[in-house]
Amino acid sequence: MPLVGVSEASRSLAVSPQRVRAMLAAGQLSGRKLEGVWLIDLPLQRDARLRPRRRPMSAPQAWRALALLSGLEIDLDPSNRSHLRARLRSALARDRHDPLSLAGLLRAWMRDRAEPRRFHVPDVPHARLRSDAHLIPSGGSHPDSPVRDAHLFEAYVDRAHLDDVIRRNSMVPAQDGNVLLRVVSELEGLRWIQTGLLPWAAIAADLAEHDDSRSITAAGQMIAGTSV
Repeated sequence: MPLVGVSEASRSLAVSPQRVRAMLAAGQLSGRKLEGVWLIDLPLQRDARLRPRRRPMSAPQAWRALALLSGLEIDLDPSNRSHLRARLRSALARDRHDPLSLAGLLRAWMRDRAEPRRFHVPDVPHARLRSDAHLIPSGGSHPDSPVRDAHLFEAYVDRAHLDDVIRRNSMVPAQDGNVLLRVVSELEGLRWIQTGLLPWAAIAADLAEHDDSRSITAAGQMIAGTSV
């Protein structure tokens, strides 16, 4: 793929130029400087395998699928549970050796599991957000994540607690903010959020939606090792 500058990378990734430079500094984007100008390689973000090729699952079905991928039990009648397992097995069998295709599958199927909301929190360490009882750290902020992002805190939150969390942590809506909340309102998702036990496959789904190559690849590799 051709190398691009900061402005084109910003448009391609739908983030600010400042965020692109922060990602370069953190090693989340591959690039090099030539005469003071960044030249950035965006092969994964442009890969056709990451484009949605399937309709998204409903939010309840997405959470059931994430639970099954995590080896957890779901509340579903035997016939429908068997059908969902077969659907997941078919997808895994087809794409198991291609992490990017698996990441694309997660992006497509799981994208309606929660509503993503971006905020900026000025001068607040992530440790304070981690201590908020209504936030379940996820993606690169989860302690079991294979990829960490020091510049972004992400978590799941029950919609019923969203306004209180925003007010308590002085969150300001920002398209390129340093906090990403995935707001859950469906009962099937809330059953996990309210217990504080996040299916680990949800971490992979979170990482698949990131804009850096390490996270996307890690998401596919996590799912490649599952069995349902």
